[in-house]
Amino acid sequence: MVPDAASLRVAAVNPFLHTALVDIESHVASAGWDQPARLYALVETAVLLREEPSLMAEFKSLGIDRPPAFTPVEQEDLPDIPLDEVLAQITWGEQVTGCAIAVERLVLPAEVEVEVPHDSPEMPAYVAAHPLREEIRLVAVVLRNGNRDCALRMRSNDSDEQVLFGQDLAPGLLEALLETFTEYEYEEVDEADLTDEERVLLAEERAAQADHEHGPGCNHDDDKGDGHGHGHGH
Repeated sequence: MVPDAASLRVAAVNPFLHTALVDIESHVASAGWDQPARLYALVETAVLLREEPSLMAEFKSLGIDRPPAFTPVEQEDLPDIPLDEVLAQITWGEQVTGCAIAVERLVLPAEVEVEVPHDSPEMPAYVAAHPLREEIRLVAVVLRNGNRDCALRMRSNDSDEQVLFGQDLAPGLLEALLETFTEYEYEEVDEADLTDEERVLLAEERAAQADHEHGPGCNHDDDKGDGHGHGHGH
């Protein structure tokens, strides 16, 4: 269903996560439409810089003197199976603080939603052929501690100013992303290496993790190799 923009709160629970969301959404949008799903690991930038100090020079070459709290790392191409099956097979390494996915979908306005044969195998063809169909791109992001955010871009209103944000845009997709995480203990971090903002964020995440415990890349259950993505932060 195409959401009503007036009903959405353009807000983010976690400003650092929202910054990562905007960055990923813009990066994916720059490649145009008709893309396959794209999966990202979110890694604390401070951890990456501690392991690879040379990355700071790369940030500065891009005009970034103060890197963001999270760096998105794009993963391997996803297998050609239903998205829910892909996500069900994924587990993340301990360094991964969160993840994001960009996926394109066809939706219909609310006024014709009742006509859609939801339980029929013909539903995808029905939606694809409907004259009121709308093509959208969802970018969903989550952190291990449960923080989440989502962006929606319509192909018919393809501009940065028309992008919608809100946790209620794709609750099912956000929950599926959260389920890709398994429990782990946070590694000790030398907070002297972090910015003030990163210290605050890390403290919030650890506090939340105390109530519910849950290197970049993911593993697929049917492939127990190291599973590291080959993508890049941006």
